[in-house]
Amino acid sequence: MLPAPVASEWEWQLRAGCRTYDVSIFFEREDDAEQSARARAVCGGCPVLEQCRDYAIDAGEPHGIWGGLSARERNRQRWRRPRPPARQSQHQLTFPVIHPRGRARS
Repeated sequence: MLPAPVASEWEWQLRAGCRTYDVSIFFEREDDAEQSARARAVCGGCPVLEQCRDYAIDAGEPHGIWGGLSARERNRQRWRRPRPPARQSQHQLTFPVIHPRGRARS
């Protein structure tokens, strides 16, 4: 069973400036400078620009303009970001320590 969605993870999208635009300007052709400029202009005035950009970088979004960045720009940003610390397991593994005389200790 999947966990229930957490509203705080996606509710920023409800405030996104792009919600009233045709999505094709964000996804059609990133190599079209005029279209890309239109999409980036929408992103430039968006109140959730940083959340959008962070989402797209963290999720590895492969297409479109997100947070004012193309897929190529997001990929560069992804590699420049510091990695989050590794998750520590809640389960601690213990292994027996073998005593030099052959007896096991915990």
